[in-house]
Amino acid sequence: MMPSTVLPYPERDAVPLYFFPFLSPRSHLASAEHVAAYASKLESPDSMFDGETLLYVHIPFCKNLCFFCGFYRDLIHEENILERYVHTLKKEIENVAKYDYINNRKITAVYFGGGTPSILSPELISTLLESIHENFNIKGLCEFTFEGEVRTLADRDRLRVMKNLGCTRVSFGIQTFDSRSRKLSGLIPTMNDIQCCIDTIQEFGYSVNCDLMYGLPGQSYDVIMNDISKAILAGAVNVDLYDTVLYPHTTLFKLRHKLKNDLPTLDERLNMLKGAMGLLSEAGFYQKTIEDFAKPGNEYEMKRLVYGGGNGRSEIIALGAAAVGVVNGYSYRNLPPNEYLAWNARKNKLPIQLLYTMSDNDFQKRALVFSPKVLGLKKSFVNTAWLEQYRSVVDDLKEKNLLTETDTDLLLTEKGLLWTDNIAMTFLNSREQQQIWKIGY
Repeated sequence: MMPSTVLPYPERDAVPLYFFPFLSPRSHLASAEHVAAYASKLESPDSMFDGETLLYVHIPFCKNLCFFCGFYRDLIHEENILERYVHTLKKEIENVAKYDYINNRKITAVYFGGGTPSILSPELISTLLESIHENFNIKGLCEFTFEGEVRTLADRDRLRVMKNLGCTRVSFGIQTFDSRSRKLSGLIPTMNDIQCCIDTIQEFGYSVNCDLMYGLPGQSYDVIMNDISKAILAGAVNVDLYDTVLYPHTTLFKLRHKLKNDLPTLDERLNMLKGAMGLLSEAGFYQKTIEDFAKPGNEYEMKRLVYGGGNGRSEIIALGAAAVGVVNGYSYRNLPPNEYLAWNARKNKLPIQLLYTMSDNDFQKRALVFSPKVLGLKKSFVNTAWLEQYRSVVDDLKEKNLLTETDTDLLLTEKGLLWTDNIAMTFLNSREQQQIWKIGY
């Protein structure tokens, strides 16, 4: 075990740091005038963008809620809610794609996330995928990912529609193979369900891209190493490895005191991560972002684009309820599900709830804050004088052996790879650190 006397921080942060800048209902509620100004700028042919663009489609519904999940999702309460949602989403797709700024944009990657996109019926999946093809420039696109859970993703009719309409990747969550840890985490699918999904997606020519987690209740070092080994044996070519975040609104957070003897300690989580990274490396995987490990030729770009693309400038055309985007100098978040379903497309062209006009400093800070997530920062991506305001922070990280600095780059050390959220947090002021936990609900 790694003694806590040598740890660079007394606690290891695991935080929901996926978007920057942070949007808050207190500060960024979108007025009609602000949305109109944003829409007007989208109509301007003078502000074209030729950088990398992620098209993200959010399906915020699940049939079961895992105890640890803090993403914006909800249980299906009404029988026809998915049909209503797809009808609304199709309207948003059509409205957004009409703007000159977006109409001919070359999309770098498409990602259907959630929630659980694969709970949509084959007919609804077909409706959405056809709408994407009709309204966005995705010709020749090599990355089109559809996320799912193993029971619905194993459905041949769904997979047939995805394959016929251009999905190049499917991905799914395993989280852990350990039966006790699965039970403590509220994971419903069985080992048989997981194997059936793996067999069926391979039958359709898809590779195995899966999520695993460490720090779940009941996990030990041996369990996570066994999880990694089983994923490799199952043919995984891309593994997303996630820390367990105790989101305040989750069942796991409510059970944290009851499960305190089952939740891994700080030292145990550090050793789990270190061991998992070593085992993946030995198996021929390389690390693309802090969560993503791929065999060469099987990488995907979605996560890197969410993290600003490295230079802080990547754009996210985000569609669907509560989806968060960055487009044409604005950061926005769409209406939550109930309000989204009630959105009147004729009255309001865009279903935006929160909106913020970004400055150049915001884009530079986006690159800096996410630099630990993408394993480093090229100094040419930010203004040298602007970066110097963080000189004391950078020097402290170097002194702790978490960061190295060259004339051209700031790079995470091997030790820094274990403390990425802590490093990212050092670039945030106290108000921003508090906002991290207020962006979900």
